[in-house]
Amino acid sequence: MKLRCSGDFDRNSGDRMEAREIETEQQANRNVFESESNLGDVDSHRLLQIQGNIDIDSDEGWLDTDERFPPVPLVYDPLLAKEDLRRANQAPNSVTRLRLAANTSNQLPDPIHHQLKIVESKIYSLRLRAGALKLPDEVLSVILEYAAHNERFTWQCFESMFIAMEISRAITLTHVCRRFRSLATRIPTLWSRISNASHLGAISACCERVTNSSVEIFLHGGRWRPATNVAPFLQATIAHSDKWNVFRLGDDPQPMTELLDDEEIEDLARETHNLQVNFLTEISINYPYTITSSTNVRPQVPKDSFHYYSTWSTPRLKSFSIRHLVPIPFSGSASLTTFKARARPERGIRLTPICPSYTVQGENYQLIVLVEFLSTCPNLEFSSLEILSLPTVDSSPMPKYHEFGSIERMKFHFANCEVSSLKSFFDCISFPNVSSLDLTLQMPYDANISIIEDGFRAIIPGAGRFPRLVTLVSSFDSYARHLNLPPYVEDRDINIPFSVFSHVQNLTLTLHDFGISESVLLDGLRWRGQGDAMGLR
Repeated sequence: MKLRCSGDFDRNSGDRMEAREIETEQQANRNVFESESNLGDVDSHRLLQIQGNIDIDSDEGWLDTDERFPPVPLVYDPLLAKEDLRRANQAPNSVTRLRLAANTSNQLPDPIHHQLKIVESKIYSLRLRAGALKLPDEVLSVILEYAAHNERFTWQCFESMFIAMEISRAITLTHVCRRFRSLATRIPTLWSRISNASHLGAISACCERVTNSSVEIFLHGGRWRPATNVAPFLQATIAHSDKWNVFRLGDDPQPMTELLDDEEIEDLARETHNLQVNFLTEISINYPYTITSSTNVRPQVPKDSFHYYSTWSTPRLKSFSIRHLVPIPFSGSASLTTFKARARPERGIRLTPICPSYTVQGENYQLIVLVEFLSTCPNLEFSSLEILSLPTVDSSPMPKYHEFGSIERMKFHFANCEVSSLKSFFDCISFPNVSSLDLTLQMPYDANISIIEDGFRAIIPGAGRFPRLVTLVSSFDSYARHLNLPPYVEDRDINIPFSVFSHVQNLTLTLHDFGISESVLLDGLRWRGQGDAMGLR
């Protein structure tokens, strides 16, 4: 507040000056009042929103940044003095409120920032909701399907574990809102892959939500114990076996750690005995290579338990694959179009026979069982046989001669196999209608190259072995007997009898650690003529 003091002055001029000052002061007061009214309303509104509900009268204007009291002449004015005293006596109340406001303002940043985050979150949610509201059900269903599925599959984890993760995400989506739940529960691919890596509640939910016959069952054991044991898992899923389309035991990428224990194998055989799976089209059994190891003898487990599938009724079965175990004939063999038998341990590990350890018969017996199984598959179109380690056969009888006229495509992969065993085996079988053959031969890194050459001749002695062969893809390779590689051996030329390819139109040779002499290659090309194709890598 400013004080203006005046001494002796001319009364008329003083009156005129005082009149002008009073008029100026009145105009200033009006301007200040208008601005203060606006600011006062804003300040009061803001203060009412903070903690404590501070209510400072707008006409007091203690929060104004401008000067509240304009200068006035210091003249005798009892009324103004009384007003000044009144306002001065009320000032402590405003001081108290201002102190409260000052204390409260120190606490304002946290709730303001919290409210800011809430508002920003609401903006983001509103935009997301607006985007979802504009999407038709068909498009939103595709988005939900992609949201649940994994982006990629890596060999470090079991496929069944990824399936469990996908099911968990799908269930989470059903908890977002009513529309998400309605759409997600009607997407078959979210619930059609079921593994015992999921909990029993999730397994039951999948079985209830699948409406067609497209269920894929994944069963595994090994180092990472599943969330649901074999028996409860099978009991929950067998109740919906009319929806089974694929059954897989063990995960293909890591077959060596997928062995079920004795109790689990017996549970599997018991729970699935005489199982009716009318819409099952594929069975994949991936036993680990340790099932054939002499250190893994399991006499307490009946051997039929390993062939649990043989009691199933599978009228629509098309594909059957098995690893490290020779299958036995069963009712589903008659409808098979694809068969794969694999015995493929990792490099550097001792190669083991394909026969299971619980048998006492020799290799001939296992070959007989294999040929007998193939003979029960009259509709077979493609067959793949991979055997690593087939020692010399004994003098016991070999399989009877069988001709497999329905097979059109074959794949063979042999490693560490004695030539006499290969010759005895292929002399007992014939594939007159095979038009495409994929043949891979491997030998120890430091062995004689004649193993590859003689092995090739044992399988394809002449054009009559595969009279309708059109496409041949052949690969010759070597492997180390142990993890430590032997000294490097220079490339050795291999002698391929091109005369056996009289009907072949497309030939692809892949050579690792081997070469082929130019004279043999040129003679083969001249013999093949101008119209044929040949690839060499």
